[in-house]
Amino acid sequence: MSPPAPDVPATPDEPIAPIEPEKPIAALPAGSGIDWNKTISGGGKLTRSAGDEAEYYIISFNPPYDMEDLSHNDNDSFVTIYKPIFSCFANDAVNDAVNAIIEQETNDYISDSQEAFSVTNDVENGLYYRKNGWASFYVEIVGNYINIKFERMINCYSYVLDESEYEEFVETVTFEYTTKNYCLDLKTGKRLTIEDIFYSDCDLGKLLGVAIASSLDGWDTSLKRPFRGLPENWTDFSISSGGELMIGFPESNPYTASSASIAIPLWKLREHIRIEDTDMALVTKLGSEDYADFESEPYTHYLINTDFSVVTLEKDGVDIMQVVQHKAGEYGLDSINPEIEKMCRDMAAKIPSDIIWEYEPTINKECYVNVNIVSVSLSLAFSVDGKWSINEMRASFDLDTGKRLTAGDIALLDHPDLDASLAYLSTPMPDNIAESTNACLNQYGTAIIGWGDGQYSAFIERRFINTSLWRNIK
Repeated sequence: MSPPAPDVPATPDEPIAPIEPEKPIAALPAGSGIDWNKTISGGGKLTRSAGDEAEYYIISFNPPYDMEDLSHNDNDSFVTIYKPIFSCFANDAVNDAVNAIIEQETNDYISDSQEAFSVTNDVENGLYYRKNGWASFYVEIVGNYINIKFERMINCYSYVLDESEYEEFVETVTFEYTTKNYCLDLKTGKRLTIEDIFYSDCDLGKLLGVAIASSLDGWDTSLKRPFRGLPENWTDFSISSGGELMIGFPESNPYTASSASIAIPLWKLREHIRIEDTDMALVTKLGSEDYADFESEPYTHYLINTDFSVVTLEKDGVDIMQVVQHKAGEYGLDSINPEIEKMCRDMAAKIPSDIIWEYEPTINKECYVNVNIVSVSLSLAFSVDGKWSINEMRASFDLDTGKRLTAGDIALLDHPDLDASLAYLSTPMPDNIAESTNACLNQYGTAIIGWGDGQYSAFIERRFINTSLWRNIK
């Protein structure tokens, strides 16, 4: 056996390179009194219990309020602001907390606008000013959270008059557009930090960092620097009834040139965020509404959710949609996907090949998973010799069984108020409409039912939908 080869020492011509120390990351500049270097790490503040699951149905509404008009107009300044005043919450501390936020923002806006508009016309030198501004509050209850979005604008510019007395712009003296978000606990009125609504078993820093970075890139491609993460104890956020987590960035921040309010779809976060259904006992007054009018709505109304995605592939020159699952479960996709493929082929076959088009025909396709229901909608429109041909095909499937639902499954067609809601139809629905499979539940919890080879359709309101079909995804 040969002895092991000796180690060969480095020759003077081959020096060993020293290890370069890592360059320290420069600290972010301060802005709006926030330490942007202390970012969220780890999870949220909520401990997940065994019974905590993502909610698919959420009550959301605008609580009633009284209104105080604080607008004022004079010869060269126009300011519009309406201050809502709330007394509808069962806990007086909640009413006080909401009103205190609105009062503070109102007073700050009035003070700031008065300061910005303090410049006066210099008639002797022919210099004049136009001043205008507005502020508005939008308040929603989503689950057991009170969400306030505040927007304000202050604008002042100078101009001179030409020989014909027309205004000529000189410069912008002031321009400010700002949004702020507040999220309060409906039970206590406490203003929440973003960690307060997330479970502790998620990597919240990474989760929000990636989501915000991608959203900011879409909102403003000229970021000052790469996004490092959201500062800890962040309070500038709210939850919208449209299914979005709104996160605000103030006027002075290290990433964007001005203030921004970005939207992150809740479906990206729903396994980690707690949104429980509204405890209606916490609201004592609903104005002209009644408690019975408020039903939990599905907030999974988006094209693609975290458990499924929709892909399109070309087969024999036809774009075919398929639903793909990402989460373990027993689903009927083996039955649903062939039905979707057949719909795509049938729609493509409706395009004639021996005519000259005025408008190139295009098939518009939608497919989404809404709770436990897969819905597909295809539409084709083209014009020949000035006449439009419109074709629409729809379908909804039970995700668990793969069964294609009929109009009678989806809608309460025997409801006594249905005919009155469809009075707008010029062509009434046929008597056998309940058997039609040209029907689908849409992403907003309503439905569309078609007949006459897709030439006619009816919109079915939410109150006529058979919600007993809706079940959580496994």
